[in-house]
Amino acid sequence: MRRVVASVIVSLCLLARPSSAFAGWTRFASAHFLFIGDVSRHDLREAAERLELFRETIARVFPAPSAGVTHPLPSPPTVVIVFEDDRSFAPFRPSFEGRPVEVAGYAASSEDSSYIAVNAAHKDEAFGILFHEYAHLYLRQEIGTLPLWLNEGIAEFYETFESARAGRSAVVGMVNADNLELLEANALIAIDQLVSTEPQSPLYNEGDRRGLFYAESWALVHYLLCNGPENVARLQHLIAAAVSGVPARAAFAEALGPDFAAVERDLAQYVRRKAFDARRLNVGPRVMPSRTFKGEPLPVSEAAAYLGDMLAHLGRVDEARLFLQEAIDKAPAPRAIAALGLLEMREGRLDVGQALLERAVAQAPELAAAQRWLGRAYLQRAEAGDGDAQALYADARIALGWSLKVEPGHPAAMLAVATIDLATGEYIDHAAAMLRTLVDGAPGREDYALLLGEALLAQRDFTGATSLLGPLLTRGQTVATRSAARELLARLARLRAEP
Repeated sequence: MRRVVASVIVSLCLLARPSSAFAGWTRFASAHFLFIGDVSRHDLREAAERLELFRETIARVFPAPSAGVTHPLPSPPTVVIVFEDDRSFAPFRPSFEGRPVEVAGYAASSEDSSYIAVNAAHKDEAFGILFHEYAHLYLRQEIGTLPLWLNEGIAEFYETFESARAGRSAVVGMVNADNLELLEANALIAIDQLVSTEPQSPLYNEGDRRGLFYAESWALVHYLLCNGPENVARLQHLIAAAVSGVPARAAFAEALGPDFAAVERDLAQYVRRKAFDARRLNVGPRVMPSRTFKGEPLPVSEAAAYLGDMLAHLGRVDEARLFLQEAIDKAPAPRAIAALGLLEMREGRLDVGQALLERAVAQAPELAAAQRWLGRAYLQRAEAGDGDAQALYADARIALGWSLKVEPGHPAAMLAVATIDLATGEYIDHAAAMLRTLVDGAPGREDYALLLGEALLAQRDFTGATSLLGPLLTRGQTVATRSAARELLARLARLRAEP
């Protein structure tokens, strides 16, 4: 993220007394989010309504089917934590180089879950940040991997989102004054360079140039979304090409034409005219009427579990471990035990993590994440030769089966089951079917495609494997992907040569 370094410094005096930090917390589940907070129910409801309306709005413009995904995979849950004021938020404020960063909100995510934190005392500032960050989450979860300029440009475009007409419409694309000031004070980045920029590029990592990269990406997205239906169609074409694996520069040329200089001239004229008109989108009846709001008290141990897991997501592992252990010592709730087990698993402490997860699922089998990670612990031990492989695979299937009962279609659980199927060689057709579902639901995930290629080879479906692996060999997004595709195609050639 641009404005917030994804790290948190935690006050150890509050960590020592987690119960005092979480008095009076409430939990509420909306259609797409889980909200928890130490705020009033009114404030929690307002946050829910704004984020649900925002999600509905961005989904109207960027629906998953427009990217060629007919059956998108279930998204990890997004937990929104609403802090009452500066004092409540302070122990979880981000830091940079040891100093607290004065921000009103931030986001962090992983394959398993996503977190958004907001300080209700500064909600107008906070929601601008959260709209930006949730746009990133939505695009990754529902659309797929996009070129860097497009990902950041869309997030910048939606940062100024506002609701209108009591939640029945939304206004998007309002002028971002900071971006416009940068564009007026600097020459534009060459379009060829802009659209080819990657996260490791100097342009994206050098102070002032990074700011200009964001500003021009915003302007180009604004130009495409608010400058006629033909440009919207071009943007949708570009997205479809990008998530299907076409490299960023080629996807841009395919959608907008190969004359990059012409696009650059048009964009420069658009910026000079300051033609950044906002769009009003009608979303019909209120996305989540107030009368549907039903919150429930959140136990201290539950609040600690979510907050500790959020800290672990942000990389403050030692603080998160201490936080969760203090909470467990006071009230050994399954969710907090599972959160600590997940932390230890992510840190490579397989034995400690497995023991904690076994303890958590013994108390609460319905905790899908705990079952899923426990299954992965057994799988990792089997792959490492640490014990009876067949018994470990069997235990892994049981845990993963439980997790899929609670969260059907969860990508990480399906991937683990398919990995077991391929490793044992017992259910190859089942593995191929699950991997096909993953690939169809997330066409930008090259790791899914590579594993499906292995399953097709095991089925001796050489035609299917070639059609899948060939594009990965030539257009894979990383050297590792292209190398893996090359090795699988070499194995295919050997299998074909066998009598």
